[in-house]
Amino acid sequence: MPLAVLLYNLGSRYTSWLRTGSALLGGGVMVLVGLWVNWMTVGASELRGGLDVFAALAPMPLAWAMGFAARSRRALLVAAEQRAVEAGRAQRLEAAQATQRERARIAREMHDVVAHSLTLLVVHAETLRARGDELPDWARAQVDGLAAAGRQSSGELRDLLRMLRDPAEAAPLATGARTR
Repeated sequence: MPLAVLLYNLGSRYTSWLRTGSALLGGGVMVLVGLWVNWMTVGASELRGGLDVFAALAPMPLAWAMGFAARSRRALLVAAEQRAVEAGRAQRLEAAQATQRERARIAREMHDVVAHSLTLLVVHAETLRARGDELPDWARAQVDGLAAAGRQSSGELRDLLRMLRDPAEAAPLATGARTR
């Protein structure tokens, strides 16, 4: 029985064939010494021969094989856990990249639609301001306010788009009125 436990542990714990082979050789020598001592101490009528030896040695390769299978199973579990960790890391990275791509797409769409419209609004307001002598006084004040609001909105939109494109590098959005 101790030899079977030793062989199970060898199969279960050691990957070195040199250690395993030397332990098997040592175990075999122990069995042979035990059989020799048994043969020397029993009488000829009590010695049964090969079946006793076979019964004692037959489970030994099975003990080593069970240990080897246990070690292989542990190695497979560790490899599966490592693959799961790597897959989770890759999935988080892919999700972060997808989020960044979507933010960049939204920023492009907003730039194409809103920023161009605001720029056009400011250009029209400046054109009206340039022709301010043709406008009544109340309209001139409104055009000045419209141009200032358009420039302010355009600057705020630029900051918002910068934040959407790369949140790490964007300055925090200004709260309150901003003048340019």
